[in-house]
Parts: sequence; structure tokens; C-alpha cells
Amino acid sequence: MLSSHESDTDERERASTSMFDKKEKIAAVKTHEYKQFLNNLTTLLLQIFFFSAKTKYNLKNNKYKINRNKSLLI
Repeated sequence: MLSSHESDTDERERASTSMFDKKEKIAAVKTHEYKQFLNNLTTLLLQIFFFSAKTKYNLKNNKYKINRNKSLLI
């Protein structure tokens, strides 16, 4: 009787440990996915920012060149 009680306790401990391990693994995967999402989002925002800054700079330079050319033509 005592040995069956001990084996039940051991099985419960193993089951609770494996559930805890599964929950830890799931949490680790979710954390990793969240970090990847934030990294991708940050990269995308930086690309948009630098693209818009580059475009504004190019537009300013082009306007200046166009205006300079027009004034030279007039």
C-alpha cells in the first residue's frame, strides 16, 4: 500500500514538472516570437523613416536644381 502511494506521488510530481516544463517552453517561444515581432517592427519603422528622409532630401535637391535651371533659362 505504501509503495503504491509513493508511486502515485512520483507520477504526480513528474506530471506537474512536465506541465511546468511545457508552460516554460511555451512562454519562451512566445517571448522569442514577441522579440522577433518587435525587431521586425523597429526595422520597418526605421526603413520608412530613412526612406522618407531620403525622399525629402532628394526632393529638396531636385527642386533646387529645377529652380536654378529655370532661373538660368529665364
